[in-house]
Amino acid sequence: MENDLVSIIVPIYNLEKYIDKCINSLISQTYRNIEIILVDDGSTDNSSNIIDRYKKMDKRICVIHKKNEGVSKARNTGIEASTGQYLSFVDGDDTVDENYIEFLYKSLIQNNADISACGHKDIKDGKVIFETREIETITNNETALKMLFETNYFSTTVWGKLFKRNLFKANKFDENLAIAEDFDLLFKIFSDANIIYINTKEKHYITLVRNDSASRKGYNSSWKKAAELAEKIIKITQEKFPSIKSYAIKRYMRINFACIKMIILNNDKKHYKEITNFVKNIKKYVKKKDYKLSKKEKIIMICANNGLLRKWYRSLKNSKQKV
Repeated sequence: MENDLVSIIVPIYNLEKYIDKCINSLISQTYRNIEIILVDDGSTDNSSNIIDRYKKMDKRICVIHKKNEGVSKARNTGIEASTGQYLSFVDGDDTVDENYIEFLYKSLIQNNADISACGHKDIKDGKVIFETREIETITNNETALKMLFETNYFSTTVWGKLFKRNLFKANKFDENLAIAEDFDLLFKIFSDANIIYINTKEKHYITLVRNDSASRKGYNSSWKKAAELAEKIIKITQEKFPSIKSYAIKRYMRINFACIKMIILNNDKKHYKEITNFVKNIKKYVKKKDYKLSKKEKIIMICANNGLLRKWYRSLKNSKQKV
């Protein structure tokens, strides 16, 4: 059952506080036929020395040191260096259960799937703050993409999954994206897959919630790129999977509303002008009757371009958070 080599790719940038736990969880895997590719993305802390030490301890570990070019480039570098028939991704500040790879591998093989996915837990300050809802299904690419767009079935990141290597022949991470790069690749790979097995009852991936992660630093230009990507995905979905176009539109709208809320709640005055563009993006699909605004969304739209109403919305949200 362990004849197939599984490559685990781990991008690392200044993770000296966390990388020990991550690596120890990988070398302890019950599925032994693995290669662990640690890609040091130009770390300036002690991460490089730590991973070099682990390389001497376990021959299954491959270490790559490179200049800092971002997580997408680091993952692509890991993919290029990998030799396994199957690929999995783990973030350097996260950990996995000892049967993480064994579960994903057996699930994929037994169901003749191209992709297998498990559930995860979010940990913050030592406490579980989120767990994936429990589902188990074997599905085709169209249904899996619908679930991906809805975002509440399984993680929309590349971690927590096992992929057949051939899915990466024509697909790689977009190195120009700093946000939603995972979703972009998953959309491409899910589109090319035939069978996807999902079992989030089995929560074998543990994410560490950090306030300094890229997606938690508030609004920046990377979010605008994420919105542009989401609209491109609508067009591709219309061509390839027209029956689920509405779900792609919903995701696009969620991103635009998220950008508006981030700018308002952070009182980000230098980006106030950009609110107008996000409002236009939303109105475009509302006018075409491709999307119906909820009451909460209507309130956000009313507040978006009015200074006093933005202040009121911000104070309202802050008061709710304190309760």
